[in-house]
Amino acid sequence: MGVSESDQTKARQRLEAAQLGLRQLDATALAGGAAIAAGVVRGALTIVKNDLDGAVSLLSGPGEIARVGCPFCGRMVMPAATLCGFCWRVLRPTTAG
Repeated sequence: MGVSESDQTKARQRLEAAQLGLRQLDATALAGGAAIAAGVVRGALTIVKNDLDGAVSLLSGPGEIARVGCPFCGRMVMPAATLCGFCWRVLRPTTAG
């Protein structure tokens, strides 16, 4: 059994939201050449990562454990991981969204 049409639609919406968020962050970075506060960047990236994580979760097939990207190296790890198996950085476990 594959991914339902409803989940595909929801995943597409989350991917489009992440795409929009990255475009807005890029436009903000280019506007005026001024530095962007680190908190603004982290907040925007958290929103984008949550949308991408949600899309990955929706597209995971039955029986698959959804993975999330390590915030340091980007490799896919289990959401409950406390240590990245690739870059060995300490992680905070996430909840599937």
